[in-house]
Amino acid sequence: PAVDTLSGADLNLLRKMALFSEEAKVIGLIGGGGPDYSFALGENLARMALKTIVVRCDFLSKFRKEDGPGVLQICTEVVDGMPIRKGKGFDYIFAGGYSPFGTEIIQSALFKQLIASLKAKYDHVFLYFRAPLASAESFAALRLCEKAIVTVSKEQTEELTPFVHWGYDEDRCRLTFITQK
Repeated sequence: PAVDTLSGADLNLLRKMALFSEEAKVIGLIGGGGPDYSFALGENLARMALKTIVVRCDFLSKFRKEDGPGVLQICTEVVDGMPIRKGKGFDYIFAGGYSPFGTEIIQSALFKQLIASLKAKYDHVFLYFRAPLASAESFAALRLCEKAIVTVSKEQTEELTPFVHWGYDEDRCRLTFITQK
């Protein structure tokens, strides 16, 4: 959550992400193999007095014991209180540990209840996913979001087609891509 202040092209990208996020409560940040902008985006939105939370759904990443409890514990066991942590002007919830069942976790009723409760308290709820774009988890993530920001690196057109279909199926743009150089 401690992020160096960004400038230049990175700051411009954060600004574009913030503009794209307007008028949406739940925004998916589907990172694939790209950089993680989630905390920097939360910090930048705090400069505009927007109340933001980042919910990390990167269940395949390495974890430290102090990164729990988190989403995994909320969705699989009883947790006392909400494990919300404070960043620089924004809040976040860690994934809470490794699980090969990320797809099932984010489709659970408990996860949907978590998102509903956060929507009532925050201007923006960012759901950060790290799974490969061709994975079932990335497709399941779209069902939870009003808009999505997808980082593309070397994916084939066929892997991106489901995102495009989702993004433009309601006569409005609810999808944008970030490309890596």
